[in-house]
Amino acid sequence: MLWHIAAGYFPGFVDPRQGQAGWVKMSHRGVQRLDRVVIPRKQKPYVFHPKWEIRMDTAFESVVRACADVTRQTIQKRAGRTWITPELIRGLLALHASGHAHSYEAWCDGQLAGGVWGFQLGSFVSMNSMFHHVSNASKAAFARGQLLLRERGFALVDMNGVPDHLVDFGIEWMPQEVFEGQVLRDACVQRDIDPRRPGGAAPRCLQAGIHALRASRAARRLFRRMFP
Repeated sequence: MLWHIAAGYFPGFVDPRQGQAGWVKMSHRGVQRLDRVVIPRKQKPYVFHPKWEIRMDTAFESVVRACADVTRQTIQKRAGRTWITPELIRGLLALHASGHAHSYEAWCDGQLAGGVWGFQLGSFVSMNSMFHHVSNASKAAFARGQLLLRERGFALVDMNGVPDHLVDFGIEWMPQEVFEGQVLRDACVQRDIDPRRPGGAAPRCLQAGIHALRASRAARRLFRRMFP
């Protein structure tokens, strides 16, 4: 899973019509540059409402399973199919245990109200799926989670695409080739999301593969320039 992430893939529908899940690449990638985070004026009262208690990694499995719940209205619009398969959930739990997957959570009255989960590989982070039980809870977890990441020194969050309901927050499209270069640079640069729980570093064996992949892609770009 970490290798797929480093190589520029994300989990999703390989064939949305058939509901086939797997690792996906597109021509462009949706990203949020954290120095360009915008909280829309109309959303600020919801995002910063005092009823939300923002936490991280206190209910990771619950967040993942809520995102995978096929009874959710968002999933029902996709014919009741989810790409968050049991196999992916098992992998995510293992990555969470090693510090390579995190949840950003909004709690209300002591109950999990909404959340987002994503990957971490060195200084690369993503937000892959979100859910809410209470209106606007997922937006609070999403926006304030990104502000937390910015405070911790992260520069960019991979969003996979540019969701219509989040476009006003500053998410933009990035060419896949540029995105992959960003991931390969960030994957080997260690940065902690939670100083109390260091983790997320690329394993040494993976770092060797990342360096080799960077070299091969640089050589391919050079070849294309020399022999257009």
